Amino acid sequence: MNPLNIWLLGDLASHSRGKIIREAVYAEAIETLPDAFGLVLAFGNEFQDADESLRQNWVAWCEAAGRTLLLIPPYRIVETALPIVWRVYRPDGLSILKSPALVRTLVGEIKHEFDTGMQVPDELGGLSTTGGINTGFYRKHPHSGLFAITGLPLWSLSVLDHKNHLIEWLTALHALAGESIPADAAFQEVDEFVANRNHFALILHLQSGAFSSREEALYQLADSPVLALPGDMAEICMTEIEQAGWASHGDLTETGRQALMNSPYAVYAEAMEANRE
Repeated sequence: MNPLNIWLLGDLASHSRGKIIREAVYAEAIETLPDAFGLVLAFGNEFQDADESLRQNWVAWCEAAGRTLLLIPPYRIVETALPIVWRVYRPDGLSILKSPALVRTLVGEIKHEFDTGMQVPDELGGLSTTGGINTGFYRKHPHSGLFAITGLPLWSLSVLDHKNHLIEWLTALHALAGESIPADAAFQEVDEFVANRNHFALILHLQSGAFSSREEALYQLADSPVLALPGDMAEICMTEIEQAGWASHGDLTETGRQALMNSPYAVYAEAMEANRE
């Protein structure tokens, strides 16, 4: 038996492809996100086609440790902005760098890869030899749950002959989501955002100018002669400081300014301010 709580959400729950997954891993079909902890699978194109509020709800659900939301094929060949930017494309030939048993079984059926700043689980066959991403995940901070995407067609009939491989792969992915926190402990715990030097590079950039929007701030950062931060990393850092309440619409909030002035980087902010004067 499978020790994980695994659910199939939305269209996947009633689709014939979902029936294959249920037979392979004893998953349960659901209409809405559960209150419990575990792994939820859904079609990628359903997430892409959903309205903003529904997508935000799905992303928020998997922020808690012990929860994983995994999107599986099919996908639209488009760019999606939640929880960070990820773009789908069709690979031209495919070979996976590190191939666990499940990936070796399904590699010939993969039709989608991703261009994204998400983290890549190498040991789960997340990276191809061309540098494309086959499986990626995002978490709000190191103790969060996972929002994950994969190009592996987990509903392939091939998995019925390799059920243990599918269970092992899903279990290993979900292990990255951490341990669930009891409700009373979760109520008492307050997540504290811990910024690193990349976050502060972006924060200094936001402090240095008046930007009309998030997009303008990121565009101007790419041309900055002083603060060098790769585009994908800048996007991730912007999302994280926004979620922490430190920035909004390309500008620092008062909380963000206070965090900067209380940090070791305050001296740089003061120097930049003096140069502007």
